[in-house]
Amino acid sequence: MMAVANAMTPTRARRKVWPCVVAALLLSLGAGLMIVRKEAGGLRNVFSRAYWAERMSGDDLFSHKSHVFKRGNRDHREICLTIDDGPHPASCAKILDILAQHDIRVTFFLVGTRIKDHPELVRRMLEEGHEVGNHTQDHLRLDSLPANQVHNEIVNCETNFHRATGQRMYLFRPPGMRFNDEVIREALAQGYVTVSWDVGAKDFTAAHAKPEEIVIRVLKQLDNGVIVLLHDTPETAEALPEILDGIENQGYRILTATEMMERLPNPVRVPTNAFRVNTR
Repeated sequence: MMAVANAMTPTRARRKVWPCVVAALLLSLGAGLMIVRKEAGGLRNVFSRAYWAERMSGDDLFSHKSHVFKRGNRDHREICLTIDDGPHPASCAKILDILAQHDIRVTFFLVGTRIKDHPELVRRMLEEGHEVGNHTQDHLRLDSLPANQVHNEIVNCETNFHRATGQRMYLFRPPGMRFNDEVIREALAQGYVTVSWDVGAKDFTAAHAKPEEIVIRVLKQLDNGVIVLLHDTPETAEALPEILDGIENQGYRILTATEMMERLPNPVRVPTNAFRVNTR
């Protein structure tokens, strides 16, 4: 009887271990689902082979084929603030004042016609350590344009920037992040890295542009490595101090796009057109 009892002991032990193993697996799966759920695509990514292939290769952060920067390092408590569509005189100077008060540098994506109209604001951006990227000449949706017009939209914005500052741009963001293979080929041919975003403040439409809503929308979506999209509007300028305070209170550091690319698991080094060396 003793021999039989001893023989059954391992079986009983395995029965006790299996519930623990299953519980651990479920906890791990749940944690993984929560992480994936917070990212663009949400829970759909769980069953996407393309998503997991990109995660394994690192292309979910930066595509070396198309030179698209998608997200910063998930292991660093850092975010990137980007501000599009300016410079608008009604809000840009106030935004720059607030950023200077907080000693924060960001990445602006500017429209060529507005650069031409307000070159002094563009020069101030660079002098205060901000980066400036190309957001096309007329803010048109590039994926609906013929190839020659896509070329002109990017080149003309670059030309206005060079006339205003004597510098060139290295970063590009298509309006509405609307692009196709032709747009990417043109951006590559002109030497740009395309910068995407994954946290949108929805601050460009009247229905969503209340400052208090902009603040909530940004702060609730913060996560390691996210690229935040804001716009050069009076409402965003009003919301910005509380956004910056909230980011700091959550323990995040704000970097420019080129700084975040340098801190990827496989670093990507892109020149910056900011005049001042970052001392943070």
